[in-house]
Amino acid sequence: MSRRLARLAPRQGVWRGAFPFVMSLGIVALLLAGYWLKNSGPSVRRTEVVTVLSTEAGRRGRWQGNYVHRFIDRADMVKLLLARGADPNKRMVYRSPVDGRVEDGLVALMLARSAEVVAALVNAGADPNMSDADGRTPLMRVVLAATPEAVEQLLQAGADLAARSRAGLTAAAVVQDRLQWLHDSWSHLKQPQAQERKLKLERVLGMLEAAGAARQQSRPVDVLSARGRVAPDDWGATSESGE
Repeated sequence: MSRRLARLAPRQGVWRGAFPFVMSLGIVALLLAGYWLKNSGPSVRRTEVVTVLSTEAGRRGRWQGNYVHRFIDRADMVKLLLARGADPNKRMVYRSPVDGRVEDGLVALMLARSAEVVAALVNAGADPNMSDADGRTPLMRVVLAATPEAVEQLLQAGADLAARSRAGLTAAAVVQDRLQWLHDSWSHLKQPQAQERKLKLERVLGMLEAAGAARQQSRPVDVLSARGRVAPDDWGATSESGE
């Protein structure tokens, strides 16, 4: 027994000396693998997404109904999916893993965060005035979560400023409510993030008000019937007063 231990002792010493070297090689291998995945990952994901999209396979989890949402922050991936036939108006269901709430009837445009993604979806036929199960339109969501440039892009696409959710709120009212919440909770919020959030919301609210005023001015001016003139639908007809 003692002879066997004597024979194994040198081998154990060799392994103990080689262990740090082996660990170093393992760490280097992991770093190289991470670098490779970072740089080659998008092409792999593109192949995977296109395959899933082509087979129309379902996906279990918090989201159900579409794959565009999985890459909603990646304009290149959104464009790829749309080019391969993804429906920009397909409905989705969201199940929150935090509080268990269920949001039904969502579309990709409601989740867009950048002007480039909004433009890609709109150009592919996304309806800027679709509403979810709670009556909220893409504009009502984008004003809180996306960039001001994305809001501007959605307004240019014809988003309805007067649309109301089931709670009776317009997009402007949604922003005003959030600004009021910021005001009431100001002392408990982290700075300067709260200040940046406030400035962004004030900018968005100004954009909504300016867009509403511009659309109001672009409408045909109604001529009061009390003065004997006709309504815009009756241009060319003879007025009652003969003017």
